[in-house]
Amino acid sequence: MYKHVALLVRKDGVADEGFAERFAERRTRVVMDD
Repeated sequence: MYKHVALLVRKDGVADEGFAERFAERRTRVVMDD
């Protein structure tokens, strides 16, 4: 799941700074939760 999301973001090029920031926060949360 994490890899899939990372690929999606990478494909998008993280054009939205706000989205990237939110994703980064969620990413840390997921890693910590996992």
